[in-house]
Amino acid sequence: MAQKVLRPLTFGDLFDEAIDLYRNNFMLLAGIAGLVYIPLAGLGALITWPLFQALGNLSGGSSALNPLQSLTLQLPFWGLFGVFVIIGGILQIMSLAATTWAVSSCYLGSRPTIISSYKAVLSRIIPLICAVLLTYLMLAVGFVLCVIPGIIVLILTAFVSEVLILENKGCVESIKRSFVLAKSSWGRILLVGVISVLLMWVVSLLISLPFQVLTIGVAQQTSLAMAMSTIVRGITSAIVMPIIAVAFVLLYYDVRVRLEGFDVEMLAASLGTQQPGIT
Repeated sequence: MAQKVLRPLTFGDLFDEAIDLYRNNFMLLAGIAGLVYIPLAGLGALITWPLFQALGNLSGGSSALNPLQSLTLQLPFWGLFGVFVIIGGILQIMSLAATTWAVSSCYLGSRPTIISSYKAVLSRIIPLICAVLLTYLMLAVGFVLCVIPGIIVLILTAFVSEVLILENKGCVESIKRSFVLAKSSWGRILLVGVISVLLMWVVSLLISLPFQVLTIGVAQQTSLAMAMSTIVRGITSAIVMPIIAVAFVLLYYDVRVRLEGFDVEMLAASLGTQQPGIT
């Protein structure tokens, strides 16, 4: 395999590379995301469906319940839903990290697998969760104060996951490092982010719309419609979630090449032995 040459990318080059990388490694990237999103979609349906049924029975019961009784009966359901949200969030963070690792490895010439990608980020999951929570807190404060500060924080923290996973830095250090990398390329980050989100939305629509039309015919068969919707939602997430990861990993490398003049040998040295295919 020819050695990867890192170079500054024009905007068109970046998306050309991203499309090629996504297409050539589709099964790998969709598999990494699908391993989490498809089971989560099914499990979420199994949990929320009884919850909504129980709430409907409580609200439509023949005997009125006082608010305290109603809350007491609902607590087990909401507790189970809360546990699901927490576990699901952690698994999604791990999936994003594994996708970031896989995209980077593929871009630099390695051939990772689904298992090796998850193994590579397993030891980084705690600092990654901390970094994500801290980033969300900063975003919340920014958007509460005013929308513009929230957008600025969103841009400046664009590379937190890439730095933490690919440079093996800590939680706070990754956020600071992301600030340094992002502040010189905020326009490109914003544009790549907007286009990536729009692309994800279009792909999601193209995948889900035929199934949504199909479920109209089985609207009276609630269980069947729900099962179909769950399957489609999981598959759609597995397909579209890697899109933004591909775009931002390439943008991360582009920014490093522009700011730090890294070639592939220097970048390989900075990442230690994490990318076995680039030496």
